[in-house]
Formats: sequence, C-alpha cells, structure tokens
Amino acid sequence: LNQRIDDVACYLETGENPNRLDLKKLKGDPKPPATHEFDVTHHGAAYRAFGHYEGDTFVLDHFDKHL
Repeated sequence: LNQRIDDVACYLETGENPNRLDLKKLKGDPKPPATHEFDVTHHGAAYRAFGHYEGDTFVLDHFDKHL
C-alpha cells in the first residue's frame, strides 16, 4: 500500500502513470466522493483504492476488492 501511495505522489508531481499504479477516472456511477481508482495489489484478492481530487490534492477515500 505504501508503495502505491508513493506511486500516486510521484504521478501527481511528474504526470507519469506507471503500469503498476494504473490510476484512472472511474467509469459509470462512482461511489461518491470517489472519482478515481488505482491498483493496490495484483495477486490473490486484488484490491483497488478509490479517491478524489480536492484542488491539487488527491484524497484517498476507501479500499475495496477489484470487481
């Protein structure tokens, strides 16, 4: 989890979105206030983190299993 949060911080500073992060805008009807998601784990029960932007700050809202 800490590595992915570091990836998000690097993305916010550089604009580079590494494949392991895969930060993207949610499609369809997101769970408010989350508007974006990114990978946390890729093995076993894969988890995603969900969040939204408040200005230039990315706020982490919750974690959930990837559907």
